[in-house]
Amino acid sequence: MRLNMDCLRDTLLALEDGQRFYVIDENTVAKDYLDLEEVCALVPKYDKAEVFYALQNLDQAGMIDMTAKWTNGFVYYCSINDVLYEGHQFADKIRDEARWGKLKKGLSTVRDYSLSAIEAIAEGMTSAAITAYLTKA
Repeated sequence: MRLNMDCLRDTLLALEDGQRFYVIDENTVAKDYLDLEEVCALVPKYDKAEVFYALQNLDQAGMIDMTAKWTNGFVYYCSINDVLYEGHQFADKIRDEARWGKLKKGLSTVRDYSLSAIEAIAEGMTSAAITAYLTKA
């Protein structure tokens, strides 16, 4: 299966929006965990296999904390426990829709669709924007 980068991006951004912390009483903070069905409902334009594959890759990349349990080749339990700091950092680099479009053009130009290529192009775009801003100031 190929990793759908649009699905990965949309899933990560949806996880950030779907993550909930709340106060039970003055001394207790709790959070809700998202399961695979809930995540799929947050990104309905992708099928469950694409979403799970995106989640699995985000987990392997250290961007989310996910627990998945398998039996006989089937996922019977999937819980997204947290979006990690690296996940928030990556989401900030790909959040803007216009920037994402430019970034995808860069990926097709260099013909590298890996997460590391996305991060490198995003960093280059940030550096260029900062340089342009500083030269105007």
